Parts: sequence; structure tokens; C-alpha cells
Amino acid sequence: DNYIKAMDALDNAPDTVDQYLDLIIQYTFVTYVQASLRYAFKLDNDLIAGTATAEHQAEGWIFFRIIEPYVAQADPAGAAYIQSFYTPGAPLSADEKYYCNTLATLTKAMNDPNLPFPPLAAMGTLEDTENVDCSGSGKVPADAPTPTPSPSEDSPAAALALSAAAVGILGLYL
Repeated sequence: DNYIKAMDALDNAPDTVDQYLDLIIQYTFVTYVQASLRYAFKLDNDLIAGTATAEHQAEGWIFFRIIEPYVAQADPAGAAYIQSFYTPGAPLSADEKYYCNTLATLTKAMNDPNLPFPPLAAMGTLEDTENVDCSGSGKVPADAPTPTPSPSEDSPAAALALSAAAVGILGLYL
């Protein structure tokens, strides 16, 4: 529905184009936030089941890298923590609550009005997480890695995210 509004805006009211482009960018970010959260949940389940984690770790890493510069602006320690466990080959622990800690960090980022994330309500609830108990977690563990300086908006991950949104928008009109 927002994509249709954006197309109409381009055709009929150029003054509102920026407003709709912002909406498109925000809702494009939903995909990366949801995927980052989903793969943290999958890692928790892999560790509980004693199954291989490499595939889910790498996939989570790919999705998180797109939004990492923005998440780091809201919560540098939380972003560094997520990056640390998503880095392919990094050791993982079944004692961690990767999903809950990731949820807390991403919620903080999505609630920051200075970042290009949509409203938190746009996220919905990740399937099969209704009964996950995040009480006592949702904080960056004390032994989490020291955060590195936040990447700037000129970082490759930020450029890739914005490029993907731009290509999608241009594809609608070419």
C-alpha cells in the first residue's frame, strides 16, 4: 500500500516524494530487522537442539550487517554484541539468549526517532516466539565485546541498504 502511494506521489504530487521515499526506506528496513531477529531465534534453537549453527550464524550476519550502522547509533554495545555472535565462526553458547538480547537491542534502535526504522508496531511478532521468556535478559552481557566506534552513514552496509531501496524504487518506474 505504501509503495502504491509512493508511485502515485511521483506521478501526481512531487512535493510529497521525499515523504514516501522515507516510508519505503523505513519499511525496507523491516526485512533486515525481522531477519536479524529471526536468525538469533534460530541460533538459540540450534544450540538447544545441539545442531549445526554455521548456516544460521552466517545468514544472520548478512542481514544484520545492513542495519548495523544504524543499530550502533542507538546502542553501540548492543550492536557490537550482535555482531560478535553473528560473525561466522564465532563461538556460541547455549547459555546465551541471543533472541532476547537481539530483541532488546533492535527495539531500542527502532524506538530512536533519529533513525530510519519504521514504528515498532510494523514489526509484528516473530512466528513461534509467543512463549519465549525474555525476563532477566535483554541486556548486553557483561562479558560482551567492547563496542567499536559506530560506523558512519557512509559505511558500505549503509550504502548497500540505501542502494537496495533505490534500485527497488527505480525498478518500479523503468
